[in-house]
Amino acid sequence: MDTTLIIVLLGVALLAIIALPGLFRKKGDDNSAAPSLENPRANAPAPQPAKLTTLDEIQSQWFARWLCEQARAQTGIDMTRDPMALTRIGEAAKKAQAEIDTNGQAEISLPYIAADSSGPKHFNLKVTREQLASVRQRMA
Repeated sequence: MDTTLIIVLLGVALLAIIALPGLFRKKGDDNSAAPSLENPRANAPAPQPAKLTTLDEIQSQWFARWLCEQARAQTGIDMTRDPMALTRIGEAAKKAQAEIDTNGQAEISLPYIAADSSGPKHFNLKVTREQLASVRQRMA
């Protein structure tokens, strides 16, 4: 065999030994300390705490669900089956909740929230502080 070919093959083999383990490593893997054979749990990753949801987030979810009910009553379309509509309603719920807390009322206007055979549907609703309090009481 040619000497150059042998050197190239050894180089490729060395590269494979060095690089391939890194290619198969998952993102976030840390090989700074290999697990001990004597105590395999010594280097086990600590459990991550569960993401806690704040009271405001829980309330806005319930408010968004209530808004979905109102939108269904107004348009005749179930918004919970459309991810884009749910996202828009969720954003509107957070914005409206903040507006109600400061101004006492909010006007929600979501044009083109859905469509059916008769054409596009729009969702418009005026929400007062009393209506929001009613939704909060139903949540409890």
